[in-house]
Amino acid sequence: MLEWAHLGINASIPRNKGPECANYLTMKRRIVETFFISLYIIALLRWSWKRIKLPKKVPYAYTPRKGKTFLLALMCLVFGIEIGFKLMGKTFVYILNPCHIITILEIYLLAAEPDSPTITAVFRLVVSGFNGPVLAYAFPETDCRPLVQVNLSHMLCPAILDPFDGQNYRLWATTHQFLLIPILYKLFCISAQYLFTKFPLTRVNSEFSIIDVSAVQKSVDNNEVNKDSRKEHKHEE
Repeated sequence: MLEWAHLGINASIPRNKGPECANYLTMKRRIVETFFISLYIIALLRWSWKRIKLPKKVPYAYTPRKGKTFLLALMCLVFGIEIGFKLMGKTFVYILNPCHIITILEIYLLAAEPDSPTITAVFRLVVSGFNGPVLAYAFPETDCRPLVQVNLSHMLCPAILDPFDGQNYRLWATTHQFLLIPILYKLFCISAQYLFTKFPLTRVNSEFSIIDVSAVQKSVDNNEVNKDSRKEHKHEE
């Protein structure tokens, strides 16, 4: 029934698909790991939920930017081609890869108006997914993407290049991602603060804080008035 989603996956690639990969871990091992890791995740969620703070309303002054529109159109085009390619190749299950989920969220961020707590929450989720590209560059596997014995995101068996190859590879993954995700998140925040407050080419404010929207809007209005004045002056000439 789901042949259109997985039939085109190349089973000849090692650890890509098939019963050997699906049976890499015993069912008992999977149940035990899933149980204890789920408890661990629930504990983290309870701990973090009390500390998550989202602004009730995000001050925002709208300024049309052609670069943003172009990037949105380009990402939609490329992602549409990706979907078409996967449907034609009967590998649509790959759309559940974390990289594609992040792409969907990024398209949403580019299309939506950034003035709500939802946008802030989604943006934080995207930033917390930066570990994916880092791992993809560190251990590239372009051919390998758990459903119908498909090793999606290497949940059924470890990647060929996985340095923690073995029966404990998922436990090792839980451990190193516990460290990698917050480290990358903090590095992003530090880099963004430097670029927006220190770096001459991208600096927009002396402090990384909420921008005075009224001042920004006033500046935008003044620029528009100046443009109109210049146009009228040229027309009179």
